[in-house]
Amino acid sequence: MITKLYIDGVNILTTYNVTLAKDAYKTLVQWPEMKAVGGNDWQEMNGYEPDLSNPLLESRTVTLKFILKGTIADIDGFYAFLGGKPVRSFTFQEIGRSCTLRLESMPSIQYARTFHIMQVQFAADKPLEGYSYVAPSSSLPEKRDYVIDEVPLSGYGVRVLQGTISSVIKGAEVKPLLIRKSSVISGATYDENPLLNDAEDTFDSEEYETIGGSVEGVSANWKRSKAQGTVTYKGRDITLNCLMRGAASGVWQNYDALLYNLSKSVVSADPTLAGARSIFIRALGKTFKSFYKSQRVEEFLYRDGRIWLKFNLTLTLFEEEGSASFFLATEDGGFVITEDGKLIPIIPAF
Repeated sequence: MITKLYIDGVNILTTYNVTLAKDAYKTLVQWPEMKAVGGNDWQEMNGYEPDLSNPLLESRTVTLKFILKGTIADIDGFYAFLGGKPVRSFTFQEIGRSCTLRLESMPSIQYARTFHIMQVQFAADKPLEGYSYVAPSSSLPEKRDYVIDEVPLSGYGVRVLQGTISSVIKGAEVKPLLIRKSSVISGATYDENPLLNDAEDTFDSEEYETIGGSVEGVSANWKRSKAQGTVTYKGRDITLNCLMRGAASGVWQNYDALLYNLSKSVVSADPTLAGARSIFIRALGKTFKSFYKSQRVEEFLYRDGRIWLKFNLTLTLFEEEGSASFFLATEDGGFVITEDGKLIPIIPAF
């Protein structure tokens, strides 16, 4: 496939006898990550309390693979052209995408007699550059297995693939308490019953005893669990295995709208949650508060105006609503239903 790429209006095929390798688009179409989200990670509370008052996307790295013919001097000439300006405008005519990229380096080149393969690394510094929101539109049947902010992923033309349920039901990591290790004793000592600060009086008085006041220098806010120990869990990431396919214009409309909606800020009663997303996961029967973390393109194919795009979408879950209800399901997200139309409940092993 001969790709058509214009850099600042220059057709690199006719001017430099250079084209893109057909597998060069994966990092180009990949989304930027969310910038690190601050917040509070209270030891005594499950999950994470993020500050999403100002969600921001990172810049990202784009690595393009060029195929060249000619001499070393021709290679030098093309690379000198790329470096003639710090930032250049790129138009990828085949797939209908444009952006500005900043040259960073040439990580590798494979030199041969007939043609050469040059990898060039760029930075895309402007997420959603020049984007104006257009609502998603999909011909897929509505499927409410995964619903983000009241919109099913099928509404974006996204099919959620096998392997997703395994990621969703995987248990969160435990928040470890104080672990003491010494070079003079075997193993380690673990503090199973720490003191917890209960300034807002949120811990059940029947399950926790007040320690503060009876211990010198400890305020009355401090309590200790009456149980043999307490276990709290970290916020956790889930990865949705996604597929989008169809006419390029429709895929790009939905693809860009999904990123925009995942990363936008909205008016919220709690300003720190202005960038929070609500995701309903039918297999768990629960709704989670979450935020977009990252995305990775696994496959990108383009032919005759149609796109096949597989990607992994990672969300961080930090708060859940309701009690979990687990039912037997297949790997593609469909529930197993008995002859009388009932779901089959299961007890998770975590």
